[in-house]
Amino acid sequence: MTRLRLRSAAFALVALLGGCLVAEAIAFFATPAVTGRHRADLRVERQALTNRTVAGDAVAVGTQPQSTTPLRPNAYIGEEVIHPFLGFVLDPAVNRREDRRARGQLEVTANGFLRRPGETPEWSRKPFQIAVTGGSVAMLLSLEGDRTLARVVADGLGLTPEEIGIRSWALGGFKQPQQLMNLALRLTQGERVDALVNLDGFNEIYLPAVDNYPARVAEFYPRAWNQRLLGILDPGQQKILLLISGERQRRQRLARTFDQPIIRSSPSAQLLWWLLDQRRAHRLIQLDHDLRTVKAEEGGYQARGPFQRYPSNRDLQKASVAEWARASRQIHALCEAEGITYLHFLQPNQYVEGSKPLSAEELRLAATETSGIAPLVSTGYPLLIEAGEELAREGLPFQDLTLAFASIEETLYIDSCCHVSPRGSSILAELIGESLVQRLQSDSARWSGKVAH
Repeated sequence: MTRLRLRSAAFALVALLGGCLVAEAIAFFATPAVTGRHRADLRVERQALTNRTVAGDAVAVGTQPQSTTPLRPNAYIGEEVIHPFLGFVLDPAVNRREDRRARGQLEVTANGFLRRPGETPEWSRKPFQIAVTGGSVAMLLSLEGDRTLARVVADGLGLTPEEIGIRSWALGGFKQPQQLMNLALRLTQGERVDALVNLDGFNEIYLPAVDNYPARVAEFYPRAWNQRLLGILDPGQQKILLLISGERQRRQRLARTFDQPIIRSSPSAQLLWWLLDQRRAHRLIQLDHDLRTVKAEEGGYQARGPFQRYPSNRDLQKASVAEWARASRQIHALCEAEGITYLHFLQPNQYVEGSKPLSAEELRLAATETSGIAPLVSTGYPLLIEAGEELAREGLPFQDLTLAFASIEETLYIDSCCHVSPRGSSILAELIGESLVQRLQSDSARWSGKVAH
């Protein structure tokens, strides 16, 4: 009897193990099809979530600008603080966190922008210095395409790449007139740069329509301005923020649970984690939408500013594009007065028709119809292009980069917004560097000391 029981138990154990192996095999092959991602990518995403600061909106930022893992452009949303002139910047206090230094994250400068860990004041003594301003796409360019930009400019000026300094004056969510205000502030503080690259456009036609305007906040105010004044705003927003914080904590705990040594090696466990995480992610998206649509009734003028209603989103975009163009004219005037070479570029976007042959991965991840971005791009980008052409006719150094990827079939866009991979940033840096060299060489009288080594 005992032998029969042992035999039955052994058979049940073998059957159980066999079933587990079959489940693992099915999950192994089904995961890429179900998730649209490679298993290695899921592992990176999960591990990033385990390291994330709960207050943030995305995952930790890496330190290798030329690596194949792109920076997460919104990684510092929870670390922003109000700035009296720029609206918001990053809080330098986050540099003191031990977990941040242990992961080698990018450092926040004293002015609230990003730089690589360990950068020293030696940067300010480099022979030729370039500042890059704009939103998150410009930020990625300055931190992932900086080496390409330095190489191209150095070759054109007869310098070495080590003699070119690239400074990031860009932040995720920045839109005009924040770039203009930042330049004026830096010049007032005595900073010196030789060239200023402004890469923008998308935030100006998108963010006002989804952030400020629905909350009856002036479209040209910094993004989500009413939400930045939550200390004096209605409790409804604070309640949603608490829900968001709790959901992020649960999402982080879930990622850590499935990142244990044995569990993370299991394809079925990895697939199960992804399915559960998608529920958390969708919940966060909904809460974020709820937060954006809460009206800032109790904030008064300081939260809403001189809000103006427009008959349609297109009229709102026309006003935003006009502000964008005026800000570029003012930047150009400041740069001319200070002897700074200024170049203004309209950033590319995947929703601009005919701007890029989208790969299968981009169609799945970066060009989703549910994002709500495509309609605003389809109406806003023609306005940007037209206004840019007018700037060029006026003599401003404006260049339209919406077709920068028109002949490139490889995957460059990494999300459904606008952000590109390190390879995409490098391509943009190559084009921008070539334009900068041409601009400098056409004005050799001013730059003879720079062009001749």
